[in-house]
Amino acid sequence: MKMHRNFDAIAIFRRSVAVLAVGASLIAMSACGPQNNNSDTNKKSQDSSETAKAQDPITVVASVNQWGSLAEEIGGEHVQVTSIINNSTVEPHDYEASASDLSKLTAAQVAVVNGADYDAWATKAVTSQKSVSVVNAASIVGASESDNPHLWFSKDARKAVADSLLKTYSQLLPASKDYFQKQYDAWSKSEKELDSKLTEFKDANKNKKYAATESVAYYLFSDMGLADATPEGYANSAANEAEPTPGDLQEFQSLIEDHGISLLVNNPQESSDATNMLTGTAGKSDVPVLDVTEQLPTDYKTLTQWISALIDDATSKLAQDSAE
Repeated sequence: MKMHRNFDAIAIFRRSVAVLAVGASLIAMSACGPQNNNSDTNKKSQDSSETAKAQDPITVVASVNQWGSLAEEIGGEHVQVTSIINNSTVEPHDYEASASDLSKLTAAQVAVVNGADYDAWATKAVTSQKSVSVVNAASIVGASESDNPHLWFSKDARKAVADSLLKTYSQLLPASKDYFQKQYDAWSKSEKELDSKLTEFKDANKNKKYAATESVAYYLFSDMGLADATPEGYANSAANEAEPTPGDLQEFQSLIEDHGISLLVNNPQESSDATNMLTGTAGKSDVPVLDVTEQLPTDYKTLTQWISALIDDATSKLAQDSAE
């Protein structure tokens, strides 16, 4: 995976509104390169949405279950959703799609992909399929292959993708437009409740810092108001899927031992000797560790349920850290 940068979620959402309104091609706030592929994907999505034959329920295939769950929430009984990566034990960055996986994508009426080089196999499979309406999260918000791809943890990215799903479904099944709007409104209500929870967490945990073994939850913790104190050298190595230098590891360990952070965020799907060393150091130093996977765990049906539980877990761990 290429080294990625993070971008401002609010600016992304404002740009995504413009995308949905005028179909313009956008770039990430981090001033990355031209978005030609993203522009083509957006255009193809609009064209195929208008020409695809309506079928009820709409067949939807998502590359990952994070977006598959949202696609099901908005579509309800009028969609049949299949998520190809549906297990938190699978390493999505290294996933090799089977012929069956690709066949499901190309046969779908709607394909939901993450983009930003997270699921390149899926994005590539649907690029030339004119009969497939593509909802590409990265394209919608203007994220490039250099950006942090874990977009489902951004409240603004979720809103933009939900908007796109509503529009796509309504185009394919106009007779069910009101139904899709009700589904969207119900999702929006739960998302607003989650937003209130994010605000409460932010107000209660001002000036606290965290560090991460991998940047999976960057957008979530940005929404939660916690500052990322991950040492730069280590963060760059993790983004490039490279081994951190001994100096980078020592710097990170010292940060933990000195309680320079209140929480260590760990991605168990990206486990290595280095991450095991860091979580071990946190345990010995009484710094709480929060595990955050990339795929939606089987315990939760929706993204909002999962993220709400993560906020609760983080709240509990930070309270424990403050009491010690």
